[in-house]
Amino acid sequence: WDVVSGRELHKFTGFRCAVKTVAFSPDGRTIAAAGNDGMIKLWDLKTGKELHSFVHINSKDIDMSVYSIVFDRTGKKIYGANGDGTISEWDIGKQKETRVWKAHDGNAYRLQFNRDYSLLASSGFDALVKLWNTSDWHEVRRMSMARADAPSNIPSMGLAFSHDGKLIAAGDMGFDQKLTTYVYVQA
Repeated sequence: WDVVSGRELHKFTGFRCAVKTVAFSPDGRTIAAAGNDGMIKLWDLKTGKELHSFVHINSKDIDMSVYSIVFDRTGKKIYGANGDGTISEWDIGKQKETRVWKAHDGNAYRLQFNRDYSLLASSGFDALVKLWNTSDWHEVRRMSMARADAPSNIPSMGLAFSHDGKLIAAGDMGFDQKLTTYVYVQA
């Protein structure tokens, strides 16, 4: 939608399942979306034309959700948090998945770059927030999210760096013993 007028500019289609995440490229010319079918699709914002469609290497035989996507600083690569606990890097120009690494036990849910793109944060079902050095993709820190003693948790619903990059916050949602929904943020 156009923010000023509220007018819908395009309706992007092509997914077989629910869309879980969307992201704009840094130059604002491309929009990406991903969801339950393991697809990442990119469209030209001006024309509405689909540019590329990617599938995670481990999702070819089964549908595996992509929960979060982020573009790198240049807009030439896109990263996905996958349902098998991996993070994938796709080179948009080469139209291929160029790097995949195991990040979390269970699902990887959220990705977020810090302001200068030197760190990529990920969070997952394992209640961990991990920081990855983007120069060599090694894990530089892991932080454990507090979990309430609850029968059900839907982990890692939010992840954000502070504007100066010195803080990171993560949020979870779950149910207490009375099945009352709660949301909490840890910073």
